[in-house]
Amino acid sequence: MGKKKFLESRCSPNYIHDMMSTLYKKNSVEKFAEIDEIRFGFLRLVPNWSVKQAIMVHLAESYQVKPKTFILDIGNICLNAELIRRIFGIPSRGDPFPFLDDSNPCHMAIKKRFHRRTITELQNLVYSCPMATESDRMKFRRYFLLVVMKMFMCPTTQQVISPWHIYPVLDVFDPRRFN
Repeated sequence: MGKKKFLESRCSPNYIHDMMSTLYKKNSVEKFAEIDEIRFGFLRLVPNWSVKQAIMVHLAESYQVKPKTFILDIGNICLNAELIRRIFGIPSRGDPFPFLDDSNPCHMAIKKRFHRRTITELQNLVYSCPMATESDRMKFRRYFLLVVMKMFMCPTTQQVISPWHIYPVLDVFDPRRFN
C-alpha cells in the first residue's frame, strides 16, 4: 500500500473516523461520555471518507475570500456561521473565545504545553489520557478539541498546532458556548 500524499491528510474525515473507531475499540466509555458532555458526539457519524487532493485544490481555487463564498459550476455556496451550525449543530452565536492572557499562569501553561505539538503527539494524548479526575477530563477535552480543530474543522498546512488553535482550549468547561 502506497503512502498517502501530504495534502490528503488535511481536513480529513477519515482521520476523525479512525480516531473515533480507535476509541471505540479501546472501549473508552469515559472518553465517549466526555465527548457527549461537550456535545461533540456528532463526530461519531463522520464517515470514513478520504478527501483527495484534487477535490481540495478545486475547492481552494473556487473559494472567494471577500464574499466568503465557493463559486462552483452548480451554484454558489456562502460559507458562514449559520451554514456550519446547520451542518454540525455547532452554535452560530455565542461568547467570543478568550484571549491569551500573558499574565495568567494557567493560560501560559496551556500555551507552553501545546505550542508546536504535532497531531500525532495530540492523538497519542487523546488515547492515553487518564479520566480519573476532573483535571484529567479537562486535559482530555483540550487534546480532543485540538485534534478535531487541527484535522477537521480548522486545518492548516503546518504539521504542528498553530498559536490560534490555543484560544479555543483555554476554557473547555463548555466549549460549545463559544462562537
